[in-house]
Amino acid sequence: MSSPPSNGRPSRASGAINIPRADVLSRFGRFAVGIALVAFGVANFVVGDFVAGRAPAWPAGWPGQLAWAYVTGLVLIGAGVCILTGRRAVRAALVAAALIAAWAFLRQLPFALQDHQFGGAWTNLGKALTFSGGLVGVAGSFILASAESSDAEIYRAWAMRTVGRLSLAAFLVASGIQHFLFTPFVATLVPTWIPRPIVWTYIAGVALIAGGIGLVIAATARLAATLVGLMVLTWLFVLHIPRGITINNQNEWTAVIEALAVSGIALALVQRARAYNSDSVTQ
Repeated sequence: MSSPPSNGRPSRASGAINIPRADVLSRFGRFAVGIALVAFGVANFVVGDFVAGRAPAWPAGWPGQLAWAYVTGLVLIGAGVCILTGRRAVRAALVAAALIAAWAFLRQLPFALQDHQFGGAWTNLGKALTFSGGLVGVAGSFILASAESSDAEIYRAWAMRTVGRLSLAAFLVASGIQHFLFTPFVATLVPTWIPRPIVWTYIAGVALIAGGIGLVIAATARLAATLVGLMVLTWLFVLHIPRGITINNQNEWTAVIEALAVSGIALALVQRARAYNSDSVTQ
């Protein structure tokens, strides 16, 4: 991160590359995240377990599974509504982030460490990291979107957004690597009407890795977030929704919600600090 401007006031830019319609993109991103959280909450009621972040199944022999699923489902639905309406959205996003981190990320970590093939357990861990860390970034984007945010709030929001972009970056790079490790499997996910699925698997892997690296570099972070968000949004309509309709099982519909959430998180990270008008100084 570069030094703050000489007048001590944060700029609203967070990368050297200007993003047209950044505020519109970030608003859409937050809207998508809100819808995804509501959907995750509803899924808890349908499945009878905690769905967001691919949390491990409820421990065998423990009582209270349905109660936990319903209570946390209501929390996620409430958080989604708060994000959609903009009321207490920062707090709601942080509550949802903490919930997913505690129940999905921390519980998934031991399984990932035992997965020496860098397979599905790492994918699930990456999703939990993306949703928990990404929601911290979404909370920061709400602060940046407010024209009344103070200097201290903007600096805090930048830190929160950094958590979001690094969490998403780690997942993207890991997913990109998996495209090369498990090429035959990933190629089966490419729609049949698209020719040369192996080639597209490699292209997607490169795009994911490049997007993750771009998110790590401050000067390219907002451009990378924009491109990643639009790319995953395209996959939502080209890949995930058709698979959800044709295969119609829990895994595929969960993947639909996840794609919407990832796209929304990425686009929310494009938000600039509206409290200041100058784009001449970058973060």
